Amino acid sequence: MPKKLDPLEAENFMRQKGFEPLEPYSSSHAKWRCLCKKCGKEITPTYNGVRNLGRGCAFCGGTAPNDPLAAEKLMRDAGLEPLEPYKSALTKWKCRCLQCGAIVYPKYNSIQQGRGGCVTCGYVNREEPNKLTNEEAEKVMLKARVKPLVPYENSITPWKSICLVCNNIVTPTYSSVSSGQGACIKCKYVKHAEDQRIPEAEAIQFMIESGYKPLEPYKSSKQKWKSECLRCSRTVSPKLSSLRSGEGGCGYCSNRIVDVSAAKRILKENKVEPLEEKPFSLRKGWKCKCLRCERTIQVYLSNLYRGSDPCKYCSGKAVDPKSAEKLMRSVNLIPLEPYTDQRHKWKCLHTVCNNTVYPMYASVRNGGGGCMFCAEKGMDMNIPSYLYLIENENQTAFKIGVGNFTKNPRTDRLKAHMRQKWRVLEIWKFDSGAEAYAREQEVLAHIRINLKLPPFLSKPDMPQGGWTETLEHEETSHLALKGIVELAIEGELSS
Repeated sequence: MPKKLDPLEAENFMRQKGFEPLEPYSSSHAKWRCLCKKCGKEITPTYNGVRNLGRGCAFCGGTAPNDPLAAEKLMRDAGLEPLEPYKSALTKWKCRCLQCGAIVYPKYNSIQQGRGGCVTCGYVNREEPNKLTNEEAEKVMLKARVKPLVPYENSITPWKSICLVCNNIVTPTYSSVSSGQGACIKCKYVKHAEDQRIPEAEAIQFMIESGYKPLEPYKSSKQKWKSECLRCSRTVSPKLSSLRSGEGGCGYCSNRIVDVSAAKRILKENKVEPLEEKPFSLRKGWKCKCLRCERTIQVYLSNLYRGSDPCKYCSGKAVDPKSAEKLMRSVNLIPLEPYTDQRHKWKCLHTVCNNTVYPMYASVRNGGGGCMFCAEKGMDMNIPSYLYLIENENQTAFKIGVGNFTKNPRTDRLKAHMRQKWRVLEIWKFDSGAEAYAREQEVLAHIRINLKLPPFLSKPDMPQGGWTETLEHEETSHLALKGIVELAIEGELSS
């Protein structure tokens, strides 16, 4: 803890800086009532501010708050009568202009710097000495090819006039005309368009290079230009400006316009019959009937023109729940819950072995059996099995897995890992592969979801497989993993 400053030392330091203490010293950060020897006013600096930051008298330094009475006197001298108490130099101060009587809100700081407080009086005082005569102002307007219809008022008031070029009534201000901004907006735009106009020969050449043959004379880049699309031979009306900015010009080629006859021809080739004369909306699709599966479908022309199968059911992109259930029953699987999607596990009863299984519809549709108990390859779920915990010190990793008790060493999962220098730490025996597999899944779910520990090794690190069940040494321990497995076996592992 730092030593407290001696009060006598603090007082002597303040006197050396020109401040006479008016009360005993308390702390370096507390305000200390002192008398400034230079201006004779009472101030409240801190000892730390004076010693370390060079602070001192706010009045001598010009940072002290303004005296309200002195502020009011300054405002009255500037021709402003305050209507509310003084707040600060940068706060708007409600006052009355003594010259015109208007209510204004100047800042004390602005008046102090010599600025005016009343906008109206400032404008009048500035305008009157420099105001042009009506003849001088009209001379400038006529030079800009507009003739005034009313007398001149001032430089910022709209001045009703007539354009001598297009005979339109316009209301420019004298300041805008005298600064060269122009008097007639219509003539200004026409001149700008003429300056920016692309030569006709150049425009025709660009259209041909873009794949369009003009069928009428060129007008402007912003107007539609009747042309023939050289890709589909249809008559279209693109804008030259749109083509130059990279936009497409043919709605048929970009699928923005429906060619009903061409679309019907493609639908007929794909054995699809339209139920509407033409699509009501390109976004909502075209209501049709697939003649292959007899279902009502929505056909989207963008997909149709790309060559995609118009029927989402026949192409396998969508699955009808009734058809899905029919397929599952055809392979002796009775669904025990409604169908959700083809990549979601579907609870079913396998009538061959009477076991509850969770196959995916996509797996069964692609030729999978659907029952892990009846599967001819992989782990046998019906014979005695084990759950193991192994370690590889060279790779600093743990691994959890399951295997069947078998006499053939080539099919023993544990021995396959031992050949890759993995060491057995724990083995738990089970009456069936299904029970061992269930406990393994509980442990892995707890590790990945609750503990948020990702797989440590990658596929190239384990040529024998099983990298997804690995953990890093630094993330856990042998005893911690053993405890998790035993909790899962006892049925006490929290989900």
